[in-house]
Amino acid sequence: MTVNEALKPIYDKRVNYVVKSLAVGSTREELSDELNYSDYRSLDIYMRRRNFTWDSEKQNYVPAMEKKGQSIVQTTNHGKAGKVVKYFEEGLDPKQVAKNVGFKDHKKLAEYMKGKGYEWNSEQQNYTKIFGMIDKPEDGYKEAVPSPKQSVTNEANDGIQNGHSLEVLDLLENYKDRLMEVLNVTNNVNQIPRYAVPGTCMNKCAHISDAINELLLEFSREKNIKQRSIFETALIEFLKKYGYESEVKSKLNC
Repeated sequence: MTVNEALKPIYDKRVNYVVKSLAVGSTREELSDELNYSDYRSLDIYMRRRNFTWDSEKQNYVPAMEKKGQSIVQTTNHGKAGKVVKYFEEGLDPKQVAKNVGFKDHKKLAEYMKGKGYEWNSEQQNYTKIFGMIDKPEDGYKEAVPSPKQSVTNEANDGIQNGHSLEVLDLLENYKDRLMEVLNVTNNVNQIPRYAVPGTCMNKCAHISDAINELLLEFSREKNIKQRSIFETALIEFLKKYGYESEVKSKLNC
């Protein structure tokens, strides 16, 4: 089945009635009461299951195919976040979705999705991908003006502070390379290092918890990286970080 076939709208008696009623001025709330739904969200679920989505400009439901490629971001994530979006598309409630993907409750689910770069879209009753960050200005910010007493205290401490500043600068200079490496890793969290490890392959059996195994499988699928590469990279990074950097360089040339 193609994507277009999967999104093909299903026109039944109720769908036609809802669309026509909204077109002549009825609201979703009024229709929900008339059709014995608990609220308009339940009506949304019914319409989404028939491949319709809410258009805020038209104030009506339109075929989902018409909205494809517009403002709503279609996710191609096949990991846990992608499953969450899919479950909501199928009309499941937040608590059931949270349970299906292994979260304690919908609050933990919301925290996870936020961390993955998704936000809740109340119109679509689903999570959508967001890009970039919005800087929120601090309300009522005023530049602090030092009082005369503070000025005297600051002048008295200038000598001590200058001495400390020089020590800090010397320390930063000595560890400049290491700091740059840490900052580079922080700024490139999505750029996973790859190593060409010499030698022949061998089997290594290790017992790990089911929780770690689940994370490993999810990461492997989401980032499209073989589990072997994940283990090798993790071990190399661990050895380099905890005192075996020279040994790693000599044996593995990494």
